[in-house]
Amino acid sequence: MKKIVSFVAVLALLVSAFALTAAAEAASDTIGIDYGDKQVEIKLIETFDESVDVNPSYGSCEIENGEIALSGSGACVDRYGITAPMLNAAGTLTGAKYVVLSLTNESDGEVWFCFQPEVPGHGNIFMGGEMDLKLYLVGTDGTVSVIDGPVAEPAVNNNRYGYGIPEDFDGYLFMPSSIFCDHLKWTTSIFTNDDPAFLSVGFNVYGDEPSSFFVTVHDLYICTQELPEYTPKPTEIPTEAPTAAPTAVPTEAPTAAAATDAPAATEAPKATDPPKSDDTAPKKSNGWLIPVIAGGVVIAAAVIIAVAASKKKKKA
Repeated sequence: MKKIVSFVAVLALLVSAFALTAAAEAASDTIGIDYGDKQVEIKLIETFDESVDVNPSYGSCEIENGEIALSGSGACVDRYGITAPMLNAAGTLTGAKYVVLSLTNESDGEVWFCFQPEVPGHGNIFMGGEMDLKLYLVGTDGTVSVIDGPVAEPAVNNNRYGYGIPEDFDGYLFMPSSIFCDHLKWTTSIFTNDDPAFLSVGFNVYGDEPSSFFVTVHDLYICTQELPEYTPKPTEIPTEAPTAAPTAVPTEAPTAAAATDAPAATEAPKATDPPKSDDTAPKKSNGWLIPVIAGGVVIAAAVIIAVAASKKKKKA
C-alpha cells in the first residue's frame, strides 16, 4: 500500500512539473507591448529563423538571422511561398483576432503593403479592401495610428489592395484575421471564426513615393484580445529649473572722513577673573560609608572563621 501511495505522489509531482513547464513556455511566447497608455499582449508564432524563400519572384528577398529584407528599385517586390516552420507546427491560429507583423520601413517614402500568405484549400490569399475593417500601426514607442482603408486600389497596385506603411515606421501592423480573402473576392472573408491557418507567407511592397523600397519583416504574432480604446501616453512636461535669485553685489562701504576733533579712543577695560572662593567643591556626604562597610565585612568574616575554629577545638 505504501508503495502505491508513493508512486501516486511521484506521478502527481511529475504531472505538476510538466504543467508548470508548459505554462512557462507558453508565457515566454507572449509579450506585452505599449498601446498608448495601456498594454496589449501578443503571442509569438514565427521568428523566420529557419525560413527559406523557395519561390523567387519580383524584387529582392534576403533572409538572414530571422530578418526578411524586401527590397527593390522601381519595380515592386512580390514574393510568395516563404517557408514558416514554426507557423506550420502551430497549426491553426485559433483565437487570433489579429495577425500581427513586426516590421520596419526604411524606404524613402510611404509604401503600399500587402501580406499574402498561403492557406490550405485556397492557395495564396490577399488582403481585402472592401470590408470596412480597420488596421492598426503600433509604434515601438506605443503610438497608434488607425488605417481606415487601403491607400492603393488593385488597378494601380498589381491587382491587389495595398495598405500604407509610412516612411521610417518601426513597430507592429495589426491586421484583422477576417481581412484575408481570395483574389478578386474582396468582400468575402476566408476566416470568420478567428482561426486563420497559414502554410507559408508572402509579401508585396510597392508605392509611388519611394525611389526604392526597403522593408524588413522581423516576426509574426497573433493577438487574441480586442484592442482597447487608444489614449496617448501623458506628455511629460519638463519642469523649469528654479531661477536663482540675483546675488547682491556688495558695494564698498564709504570711508568715513577722519575727524580732527574726535576724542581719542580709550582702551576698553580688561575683564577681570572672577574672585576665587576659599571653599572647595563639596564632597558627597556618604563617601565615608564605603571604607566603614568594607571594614565591617572583613571583621564579620574574621569572627565567623574564629567561631568555626573554636567549635572544632571543643569537639576535639
